[in-house]
Amino acid sequence: ATADASRCVFIVGMPRSGAALVEQILISHGEVAPAGETALSRHLVQRLEGGPSPFIKPFTNHAAINMQSVNEMAAFYVSTLQMIAKSQGAEAPQRITDRCTHNYLYLGLLDRIVPKARVIHIKRNPLDTMLSSYMTSFDIPYLFKTHPADWAVAYRAYERMMEHWKTVVSMPILDVEYEDIVSDLEGQAKRMIEFLGLAWDPACLRFWETPRRMTPLQNQ
Repeated sequence: ATADASRCVFIVGMPRSGAALVEQILISHGEVAPAGETALSRHLVQRLEGGPSPFIKPFTNHAAINMQSVNEMAAFYVSTLQMIAKSQGAEAPQRITDRCTHNYLYLGLLDRIVPKARVIHIKRNPLDTMLSSYMTSFDIPYLFKTHPADWAVAYRAYERMMEHWKTVVSMPILDVEYEDIVSDLEGQAKRMIEFLGLAWDPACLRFWETPRRMTPLQNQ
């Protein structure tokens, strides 16, 4: 892809695993802007698959991938993230986060579109994640959240998929444990900021002081 995606940061994982906390820590840094939980990747997948789908599923239409489509999608994705950041007053952030957690489904496709992006993979105790998902109403139809057995199958599939991506994609992936953030905020915050290639900003340790900036694409 010809678009420079080095500013892009994907925060992925299962729903209710701590992605919002990771985002809030990162955007407290003076050079990081949030795009929120965007629908950009899902939009691109639906476009390549030939139409919208009521379900969230992996990308399968590999025949639709060629140099022209990759460059068009990269330009769309990068320019839209920059537009969102600018709309919030961030003229030239060094990094822009996309907190759409189910982007873990699309990391293979995204690696073709924006290979210079970075991925932070947030993990949490499976039982805590399941209970929190079960008790939360989502705008997105996570059908597996309604029954523990379905959730367990979906969780195992997610784990296998993430392990697979780590062996085939070129984008760097950083695993972060939610429980480690809780027990060692400073250590994990510094680890994430270093992964983004930025100088340390102590504001990341006071993330609750950073106003959460919602965007029109949030929760779509």
